[in-house]
Amino acid sequence: MANTSFDTLISGQKSALDTLQAFAYISLDSIEKAASHHLSSSRRVLEQQFKQSKDILDSKDVPGTVSLGHALVQQHIDNGIDYLRGLHEIANESREQAISLLESNHGEWHKAISSTLDWYAKSSGHADAVVRSAVSAANSAFENAHKTARQVASIADASVKAATSATSRAIEVSSPARKKAA
Repeated sequence: MANTSFDTLISGQKSALDTLQAFAYISLDSIEKAASHHLSSSRRVLEQQFKQSKDILDSKDVPGTVSLGHALVQQHIDNGIDYLRGLHEIANESREQAISLLESNHGEWHKAISSTLDWYAKSSGHADAVVRSAVSAANSAFENAHKTARQVASIADASVKAATSATSRAIEVSSPARKKAA
């Protein structure tokens, strides 16, 4: 009987190690995506900057130069928004992967803990109602925290999208006024 509990404990530890490894890979993938996003965004901005600098130097009149300057500012704002949007998407994808991993393993962890408690209760002759109650409370807390985290993430995601949209609209509205002023 002790061997069964020991096997369950070892199995639980292997599962925890597998989960840790999966988290490490999720983290590394996220870092790789963020670095790739950063490099591609930097390359795009640098190419645009050189092109627009050449256009400004080739400009023959002041109004044309001012217009190109406004276009340069607009393009930098758009690039900043695109860059942050991309990072937000990478972070959301990583968060979803981590949550899925936790959700998939939660049942397995609960089963391993319950099995170990059953073995302990049978081998010690005590009915550990207090420990079972604590495990039940911890599971309930996990479920509540999980639901709350999902709600917070959803609200944060909606806020970021709304702020990005509002910024884009504000820039678009102000651009015609700048063109008229030039």
